[in-house]
Amino acid sequence: MRIPTGMVSCSIVVLAMALATGCSPDGSSTPGGSSPSTGTGRPTGGASPSWARSLGSGVTVTTPGAAASGSPGAVLTSAIAAIEAGNYAKICHYLQPSQQPKCKSEFGSAQASAIATAMPTFKNLTVSYTATDGTKALVGLTGTICSPEQKPSCVTNNDAAAIFDSGKTFAELWMESVTSISNGYSLTPMIEVNGKWYGYSTGF
Repeated sequence: MRIPTGMVSCSIVVLAMALATGCSPDGSSTPGGSSPSTGTGRPTGGASPSWARSLGSGVTVTTPGAAASGSPGAVLTSAIAAIEAGNYAKICHYLQPSQQPKCKSEFGSAQASAIATAMPTFKNLTVSYTATDGTKALVGLTGTICSPEQKPSCVTNNDAAAIFDSGKTFAELWMESVTSISNGYSLTPMIEVNGKWYGYSTGF
């Protein structure tokens, strides 16, 4: 079985999570502008960045390095580690429960060599900021992602606040992250189901 290239190109968890973190055409992130608002917001793990208030009331911002066990950032980090270790049988478990059967079916019918070839590789990939609003979260990443189906093949984002600091609300950023079809860097959407966080996907 040939793995669909659309599930691989410019994404981090691709077949397993279908979470686009993307890549910009020039091989770097495209940060948003500075937020016009200032304020404290609701930070976790450190001082709130100036752009936090623009996300909206009730949104919690977790600073880089402060992701707690079981948090959206920690779950995404574990999924990335599973890909790096070649534990492909496990990564469907990081996808929201409603999408896990399809994910497992795709992996079960594909040859291991085909999966390994399609998977992206990472260098110094680290969770940056996380914005959480109820049962939804958006996770940023810094580092390098390389994908065989991507042009350029490797993309680097060095701006921890990229897109978060665009001045847009959480709702606007969420919609962009789940509907984006471009090769530009995008935040990774996560969803909480029965008290646990998973990668969010509308299907693949």
